[in-house]
Amino acid sequence: MSSEQLSQTTMADLAPGSHLCCFYQTEEEHRAILTPFVQRGLVQGEKVIYIVDERTADTVLGYLRDVSLPVEDYVNSGQLVLLTSDETYLQHGTFNPDAMIHLLQIKVDRAISEGYPLLRVTGEMTWVLRGPPGSQRLIEYEVGLNKFLPHAQCVALCQYDQRRFDPDLLLDVLYTHPTVAIGTEILDNYYYTPPDVFLNGERSATKWHYLVESLIQRQRTEEAYRTLVEHSLQGLVMIQENQIVFANEKVAQMVGYTWEALLTFSAGDLRSVVHPKNGARIWQNLQDRLQGKPIPPRQQFRFIHRDGSVRWVETLASYTEYRGKAAIQIAFLDITERKRAESALRESEARLRTLIESAEDIVSLHDFDGRYLYYHGPSRYGIQAADVLGRTPVDLFGEEEASPIIEQTQAVMRRGES
Repeated sequence: MSSEQLSQTTMADLAPGSHLCCFYQTEEEHRAILTPFVQRGLVQGEKVIYIVDERTADTVLGYLRDVSLPVEDYVNSGQLVLLTSDETYLQHGTFNPDAMIHLLQIKVDRAISEGYPLLRVTGEMTWVLRGPPGSQRLIEYEVGLNKFLPHAQCVALCQYDQRRFDPDLLLDVLYTHPTVAIGTEILDNYYYTPPDVFLNGERSATKWHYLVESLIQRQRTEEAYRTLVEHSLQGLVMIQENQIVFANEKVAQMVGYTWEALLTFSAGDLRSVVHPKNGARIWQNLQDRLQGKPIPPRQQFRFIHRDGSVRWVETLASYTEYRGKAAIQIAFLDITERKRAESALRESEARLRTLIESAEDIVSLHDFDGRYLYYHGPSRYGIQAADVLGRTPVDLFGEEEASPIIEQTQAVMRRGES
């Protein structure tokens, strides 16, 4: 299964009612997904219940100590609770999906009554492998959670060791979880099947039609997204760990490389593309942004095209997460022609100013009321620009003497000629 079939989400996106499972193949993968799941709940002030089975409570608490959490404080306050599978899934020595969901409801109500905004619960599912009475009803339980959780202040994560569970069972687990963590990636599950479809009496036919409709809808959504990105008037890039992880065709055209080549760029390659006069500032801003520090989102700088020419871009950047790690998404707009036009305008204004300031006559600019907006006159007239700017001829010469000046000025403005 590829990430093309599952779109990414993050721990921060897990709203109340979220139901996810994790498939892991190594202890490192287990630690990598469970540690942030529990950590985020504790830091956000939620109540967290961890149901152990294969691992010991000390092992799980060790995960949290390794990220410098005050574990004992959380345990002593009751915010973090560790239970066993016998105390939860296997009460009275048997597994009853309805009883387990009822227990979850009790735990949620208690957490809310204690002042917590949410209950975050996760359980190791390896108890199923021992085959206790009722364990064959596991999928019934997972489907039941999809009916219960949307109306509960609860987030639930079910843990499955991919090495030990039967693939057919794992496939049903996949179908019954809206969100899936595979390895260290948290993904929206396009294969998720709603409870009413999954439990339909004509399950296979109903599921078939549902999946086909989902694939068609997903294809249309992807085509619209692809068209938007590939034909965007802006260059689009995502940078993570100082490497480009996504680039569209427009940005490739801007710099003269293929987007495939851009994905192979090292940190040094990235720095070499930015003009030396802008490189230090842009690189520092990139590092600050990756660390979540505030920087101006909009910037302008020069870069070096593959053909050696220098071009200008304006960028708009924002912080995001991609595959669970910090990243920056950047939109590029080529403003080279605009910069050239601005430069040409400045040069033209400078030439005009030089011409005016060398004139032997008075040159002035007025608004329609005759107010001086610009003034230049030879020194022999004894009038300085500071003496007249913002003032009218009436202010300077009195109403009688100013009247001809005002009439002439307004006549010129009406005709649109000097």
